[in-house]
Amino acid sequence: MTGMRYLTLAVIGTALASLIILGATGSILVNGQKEKYKAKLLGKNEVPKVNSTAKGSASFKSKKSVITWKVNITGLKNVTGAQLYLGNKSVKGDVIVDLLKSSNRSQTPIGLLMNGNISTSDLQGPMQGNTLETLKSKMNNSQTYINILTSEHPDGEIRGPVKIVLPKNKTTDASNATGTSMGNLTQVR
Repeated sequence: MTGMRYLTLAVIGTALASLIILGATGSILVNGQKEKYKAKLLGKNEVPKVNSTAKGSASFKSKKSVITWKVNITGLKNVTGAQLYLGNKSVKGDVIVDLLKSSNRSQTPIGLLMNGNISTSDLQGPMQGNTLETLKSKMNNSQTYINILTSEHPDGEIRGPVKIVLPKNKTTDASNATGTSMGNLTQVR
């Protein structure tokens, strides 16, 4: 009977060690992946709300020394500004990146396509002098949003909060974007 008890303890110990190793490996893989973010741009997200049929989407990908971004807008042709703001979605924040300033743009029959890169030299306002890691931290914690300005709505016609996109089968909490899923067990750090 004592031998069976030791065998059971050995199996449980091995299982726990395996879970710990899998958890650590999963976190490394999640952290090693490029961070991705998105935003859905709508008039109802403006403060105060704007009645607009325009809409858009934005995506960001973190690479080595830059964050690449793309914005697709439909229903607008008179864009005067595209900016990334520091602030939560329900207040007017501070401009931290002028996306329109250094973007590649192409007007389409239904809207506008823009893309570009953000480097540390593009950070302005309260983010000036900070690193891209600091910017990503703000993006991870829902402290940034995109605002598209037009001549009709100089304070913004459509806007949306920037949110982190989690890898499939992964979970996270708002303060730490690392985690791993193991079958029915979900680990959050």
